[in-house]
Amino acid sequence: MRAIYDYIIYTDGGCECNPGGRGGYGAVIINNNTGELTDISGGFRSTTNNRMEVMAVIKALEKIEKDTHIQLFSDSQYVIKTMNGMFRKKKNIDLWKKLDKLAVAFKIEWNWVKGHNGNTYNERCDTLCQEAMTLPELEEDVGYMNTDSVPEQSDTVAQSLEKYNMYPDCSDVESYQEKYLVNPICAKLICQFYKQNRKKFRDYVGLRTDGTDFWSRKKKNAIMDIKEYSTDIWDIIVDHFAETKYQMMCIRWCARGLALGDAIKKVQVDMEVAENCLANKKRNM
Repeated sequence: MRAIYDYIIYTDGGCECNPGGRGGYGAVIINNNTGELTDISGGFRSTTNNRMEVMAVIKALEKIEKDTHIQLFSDSQYVIKTMNGMFRKKKNIDLWKKLDKLAVAFKIEWNWVKGHNGNTYNERCDTLCQEAMTLPELEEDVGYMNTDSVPEQSDTVAQSLEKYNMYPDCSDVESYQEKYLVNPICAKLICQFYKQNRKKFRDYVGLRTDGTDFWSRKKKNAIMDIKEYSTDIWDIIVDHFAETKYQMMCIRWCARGLALGDAIKKVQVDMEVAENCLANKKRNM
């Protein structure tokens, strides 16, 4: 008996430091008629989260035979709500045009799946995406470089981005603790974190301060003065987080030595974990 859906597809995409950082996409394609599973992934030197989410879908559909019925899952509201007609296509027009052209050849059911919530295939896509970002040879996202998706940056801002995304010296835990004014366990965890080639979701979850430290109660201006940060770093953080508490979490992790991209990812991961915990608590009430 032929399956209702010929293929089930899970996709994910992300960017190490959004916008403009290294990015990757991943997809798992399940052939319902044969049971075959296919993984695909790829990485780019400079791109955005949203572009990688759309790119993941495009790359998956390019692998599928036309005139088939597909059930597609993505943890990107941006992708699912756009393809279901709820969001307008304002940016990344080059990718939307490509996806629209591909999609007409299939019958596709667009589904949102909650990210990092225990779904095996969603987690697999995230792993593929993260691994793709670390590849030694990354492609150029020509569409990103040639469109207004690229924010205008002065040479100073570009230099700041490069400076703030440098990895700290983690050769000695005790020296790290003294230099960055963190607790011993925090220093150890950060040093272990940067000895890994591929950082996964759980690696960001594992980072913790181990209690109050020098930075825990410091205000924005004090941190900026002590670390001699330019306003560029704060502007980037504000672009990622609307709420002050998350902005402060991010700047404090930067002060503890995390590269800016990792500090942003750490806060995003903590927000997602908190959201999942709240949702599980409500279900159990």
